[in-house]
Amino acid sequence: MAGPCGYRVNVIDYDASTDTLYKPMIYGRSLDGKYEDPFAFKQSGRSSVKARRLHHQRRLEDPRFHAQNVYAIVMRTLAQFEFALGRRCAWGFDGHQIHIVPHAFADANAFYSRDDRAIFFGYFMGGNGKPIFTCLSHDIVAHETTHALLDGLRKRYMERSTPDQAAFHEGFADVVAVLSVFSLPDVVDAGLDLASGGRSNLISSKLLERDVLKRSVFFGLAEQMGRELAVVRGDALRRSVSLLPGKPYMSTLLYPEFGEPHRRGELLVAAVLNAALDIWLARLAKIWSRYTWKKGSKHREG
Repeated sequence: MAGPCGYRVNVIDYDASTDTLYKPMIYGRSLDGKYEDPFAFKQSGRSSVKARRLHHQRRLEDPRFHAQNVYAIVMRTLAQFEFALGRRCAWGFDGHQIHIVPHAFADANAFYSRDDRAIFFGYFMGGNGKPIFTCLSHDIVAHETTHALLDGLRKRYMERSTPDQAAFHEGFADVVAVLSVFSLPDVVDAGLDLASGGRSNLISSKLLERDVLKRSVFFGLAEQMGRELAVVRGDALRRSVSLLPGKPYMSTLLYPEFGEPHRRGELLVAAVLNAALDIWLARLAKIWSRYTWKKGSKHREG
C-alpha cells in the first residue's frame, strides 16, 4: 500500500502512534493519457474567494494531499541536486528508492534514517488546538531530503567527529531548504509584498536598503513560515538574519551555544543569505539606475 510511488521515491503512509495505514495516493488519467491532479482547484465560472479558501482547507486536511506534497518536494529537491551536479545522485544506502512516511508518529520531529532507508515526518498539536503536520512544511521536507542526499554524497559526514562536521550537515541542509523556498514564485511575491506593504507593483527606493530588505523580506518570511514549526526545524532563517559577521562565534568559550550543531550551522546560513542579499541588491541597483536615468532623460527632453 504505497503511493505516490516512483523510481526514486516511495511514499508509505503508516502512523506508528495510532497503528494506522492510510490509503495511498493513486492518480487517475485524463482522456489524453496525462495524470490528473485530484486536488487542483477546478474553476467554474467566477469562483468566490470563500470557495477557494474552503477548497484549500479541505486539501490541507486530506492525508492523500500530504502524501502528494511530500513526494513532490522530495523529488524537486532531488532534481535540483542532480541538475546542479550534472549526474544521478545515489542515496546513502543500497537501493535506488527512499521511503517517505508523511504521518510517521505523533511528535514534533522529522528525521532521516539511513538504516530504515527512510525519512519520517511527525505531527503535533499547535497552540490553537489544531494539528500541525511537518510533511506540509516545504523547508522541513527539503531540509530532511538534503540530509539524505548529503549522506549519499559523503557517507562519513554522518559520523560526527567534530562540531564543524555536524554543523555543516545542518547548515547546508538549512541553506538548501531556505533557498528552495525562495525559488517559489508565490513566496517571492509574498516577500516583495512585505517590502512594499502591498500598496502597489512598485517598491520605493527607500525600501531597497540592505537592513530594510533584511528585516522586511527575510525576517518577515521567517514570521510567515510560523513559530509553531520552529520547535521542529529550529529557527535558522530568523536567527541567521540577525547574526553580525565575525569570527568570535567559532569560539565555544565566548559563545558556548554555537557548539551545538544546529546553532553552529546557522553561521553558514548567515554567510549564504548575506551573499544572496548582496547579489540581489547589486541587481536591483542596476535596474534602479536605468530607471532613474530614463526618468531624467524624459525630464531633460521635456
